[in-house]
Amino acid sequence: MITFRETVDSAERLNELLKSSAEVREGVDHALEYLGDFTAMLEYAHNKDFKSASEALEYIDKVLVPRLGRIRDALASRTEPHLVHLEQAKDLASRLSARLQMLADGSGGGFLP
Repeated sequence: MITFRETVDSAERLNELLKSSAEVREGVDHALEYLGDFTAMLEYAHNKDFKSASEALEYIDKVLVPRLGRIRDALASRTEPHLVHLEQAKDLASRLSARLQMLADGSGGGFLP
């Protein structure tokens, strides 16, 4: 048996969880900006006339690798909690859908006040 209040509560919770999609988009957009900067840094390294392989490796080690790590960390920290919310929304939607389908099929006994 499903109550109308349970249905409304589930729909409200689902709506709250789905707000995370905007946060994920923001995190991805932020990472894309960082990747654009990283691309410029790679182009600089490609066009720079390094005097030796060790100078090029120093640039890679001191500039490019740390920057790439920060991009990865920023993407993870800005999206991971919101991706968890989206997974919770998927689970909640599946449960709610099953309960509503039982109601529609007549096997759920209807709404309780």
